[in-house]
Amino acid sequence: MHGKATVQLGGKGGLPKSALRAVTATLVSTRPKGPADIYAGATSTRPAVPALTTGAVATSSFGVLPVSAHGALHLFGGAHATGIHVVVSGWFSSTGENGTAGL
Repeated sequence: MHGKATVQLGGKGGLPKSALRAVTATLVSTRPKGPADIYAGATSTRPAVPALTTGAVATSSFGVLPVSAHGALHLFGGAHATGIHVVVSGWFSSTGENGTAGL
C-alpha cells in the first residue's frame, strides 16, 4: 500500500451493516519495499499515530480501530509500498445487538 485506501467493513463477514463503531483487528504488511508507517482511522484525515510501522520485512500489529459511521476503515500508506491485510477478530457497536454483540 502506498497512498490511501478505504476498506468497507460494515455489512461484511458477519459485521453489522449499521451501528458499527470499531473493530479489533490485526494489520499485516506483506512484501514491504522498505520502512513505512501505516495509519488507520474512521475519517479521511490521517491519524497522528501509526497503527503499524513496517521495516523491510513482513510485520503485524493488533489494535482497536475506529470505523466511520458507514462502517469504513480508512488506511494511509507511508513512504514505501507494502501489501496490507486487515484481519478482523471482533467489533464494537453503538447499540445493543440481539445477543450477537461483537465483544
